[in-house]
Amino acid sequence: MDRDTGQTDPLSLSASLLDLDVGLVPLTIPPASDLPPAKVGPVRSGRMVYRHIAAFFPESCLIYAFASPEVQEYLPYCAFVTHDIQGGGYMLDINEMIQYAKDSKQSDQNIDYTSNVYSADPPEGGVDASQLHVYIAWLNQSAWAYDPLYQSWWRYVDYADPASAGAVHPEIDRLTGRQLHFENVIVLFAEHQVISPTNLEIRMEQDWLGKALLFRDGKMYNIKWSTVATDEEFQTGRRKPIRFLHEDDKTPFPLKPGHTWILVVTPETAVTERSAGEWLLQFSQPPGAK
Repeated sequence: MDRDTGQTDPLSLSASLLDLDVGLVPLTIPPASDLPPAKVGPVRSGRMVYRHIAAFFPESCLIYAFASPEVQEYLPYCAFVTHDIQGGGYMLDINEMIQYAKDSKQSDQNIDYTSNVYSADPPEGGVDASQLHVYIAWLNQSAWAYDPLYQSWWRYVDYADPASAGAVHPEIDRLTGRQLHFENVIVLFAEHQVISPTNLEIRMEQDWLGKALLFRDGKMYNIKWSTVATDEEFQTGRRKPIRFLHEDDKTPFPLKPGHTWILVVTPETAVTERSAGEWLLQFSQPPGAK
């Protein structure tokens, strides 16, 4: 994406990116007896884009907290949970999730979701990237900081508090008590279509191609994402997950082995370099959306 254009930044608080502890000092880990039960979530209400994600994984089980009628008619059904059990979304017990998987699996099911390539060696090229601040809205900000010793990106989130808007803190894994970290952080640019103010269609169905940014190994790379059907998908009739490619639209771009976080934004969203290696993403909401 473009580097800083020199325009005045309206985000006076968040533009002074981050003065972060990048994880070199381990967090205090609470005793196992003090950790909460293993759960996954929060499980949120259904969105139109869920049907595209579910299609990446044939015969998978999509679980969501119900949906509005105009959305529900498009979504596959496997299991519903009750959204109002917890304010931030339903927390699904691990054993409950395992049972849903067992109940939905067919005896002759052949699961193969491989679609991307991985390499521990950093690709050539890219530009320096040590931090990424994500500005979705005034009370919806997050950040990433690269730790060269840990070779992954530490995740930070805001407090959703007007008194401290823009300030971020480590996001903690409730199962381990440690800060979340990911080897790959991907910013994926996709067309957003406003169906109603709170209902968006994100165009990630089959045979779409778009731009993306990959943050790995302290670098940022311009890449492509693709849901264009491969020869294998045509031959088998089975979809595969989204693929990440070089800018030639054909050659797989290697991700780093480990975990990947994907942030989906509009094509108009700006990613600019505020200082050496420190990047700011300013989300551009589609007109008519809330």
